[in-house]
Amino acid sequence: MKVYPMCRLAVVGSTGNWDFVRKNCYPILSKIHFTGALSPEEVDKWYQIADIELLSSYTEQCSYVRLG
Repeated sequence: MKVYPMCRLAVVGSTGNWDFVRKNCYPILSKIHFTGALSPEEVDKWYQIADIELLSSYTEQCSYVRLG
């Protein structure tokens, strides 16, 4: 298994289930950045610096992934 110690996860937007996040992500919370709600311009800046994007959807059966 490969390990990427410099890898970070940015969660852009609101996170509604903090209990789930704390319980399931506790070992790696220092590697996760939560932005909260952002303006479309700020979201675009995050898209520009991301190497991998995962756009989750509550209405579609699968998410969209882009490798940068």
